[in-house]
Amino acid sequence: MSEDGALVATFPAPPAFMSLYAEGPEMGPPPPPPLKPTYHSFGTPYATEDAVADLLPEGKVYESGCNVKNEMKRINKSLMLSFLELIEVLLVNPAKFSEKIEDIEKLFVNMHNLINAYRPHQARETLIDLLKQQIEERKQATAEIRQVIENNKIAVQAAHAELEADTKLHDMEDIPEASVEEMQDVPEQNDPMQSPPPVDTEKLLQNQLEQQRFFDMCQQLIDNLKI
Repeated sequence: MSEDGALVATFPAPPAFMSLYAEGPEMGPPPPPPLKPTYHSFGTPYATEDAVADLLPEGKVYESGCNVKNEMKRINKSLMLSFLELIEVLLVNPAKFSEKIEDIEKLFVNMHNLINAYRPHQARETLIDLLKQQIEERKQATAEIRQVIENNKIAVQAAHAELEADTKLHDMEDIPEASVEEMQDVPEQNDPMQSPPPVDTEKLLQNQLEQQRFFDMCQQLIDNLKI
């Protein structure tokens, strides 16, 4: 906040070239190609390609491009053998135990380096599982929405059918049971209070059509999700 009490923007104004993309991202110039192999941000270099850190540039007990599974089994057997040799050294000549400790440490570092080679694969599989879970959740939500729409559609149709049945029953009850002669003798009466209110069939059908269009539109929106 400045001295006169006016608010000052926390973030700077957008760059001037943003006006080139006012009509859409396709109308302006394309973005520049990414910098390779590194770029600098606030004086710190960053690599554009993620690489697994090599914990052991020298002293590897395996060759590059080898079968990782077989090499890890071999290193595991070497670790057990080195541990047994360490126990024997501690019994015979405890002063030389440091050499075996270094060998065991070297084997552990090699195994850890092989495990790190699977980190990108682990990240991809984790992302795949996450996306699958999101797809299943969306499918479940879509199925629930479809079920609700179908239940509401059935309820509305049942309400319309019950309304039509009540209307027909009301019309039948209002018909006077008289003979033809009595009907001829009875003068015509135009009392609007005694006659039943007319049923607007056209409006009723129009409401049914509007509701049917609404349900069809909801069903089309769900189908367009492509889930």
